[in-house]
Amino acid sequence: MNEINLCDSLVELVKDTVKNFRLLNKNGEAVTPKVYSGFLPLKNDEEVFPYVLVRHEKSSTDWEGTNCSVSIIAGSFCDGKGPSGIEGEDMNGQKDCLLVLSAIRTALLELPAETLAERYVLMPKICLLYTSPSPRDVEES
Repeated sequence: MNEINLCDSLVELVKDTVKNFRLLNKNGEAVTPKVYSGFLPLKNDEEVFPYVLVRHEKSSTDWEGTNCSVSIIAGSFCDGKGPSGIEGEDMNGQKDCLLVLSAIRTALLELPAETLAERYVLMPKICLLYTSPSPRDVEES
C-alpha cells in the first residue's frame, strides 16, 4: 500500500506542477498535460498527448523500510513542422517534454526536507525520460 499512496502523492505533485503548462495536442490545441498513474489509457480511448505518466517500477523492503523506484515519463506531440509549415523544420516535442520534466524535478528538489506528503522521504536519482512521436508514429483518425 505504501507504493500506491506514494504514487498518488506524486500524481498530485505533478498535477500541481504542470497545471499552467500549455502544450499542443495532435489537433493543434494548446492543452494542459494530462497526468496518469500506472499506464496510459487504451490507444483509442482518448487523446493522450500531452501527458505525464507516474509509474511504480519496483520496490524492496528490509528492516529499515521500503524503497521504491518510480518513473515519471512525459510525452508530447510534435507534427514536425515549424512556423513556416515545412516538415522537419521544428521538433519542439522534445523541448516540451524536457521543460515539463525539469519543472517536476525542480518541484521534487524543493520539497521541504526532501519529504513528500509529510510521509515519503525522497532519495532522488532523477533521470529525464520523454516520448515524442514523430509524425510517422501517429495514426491519422
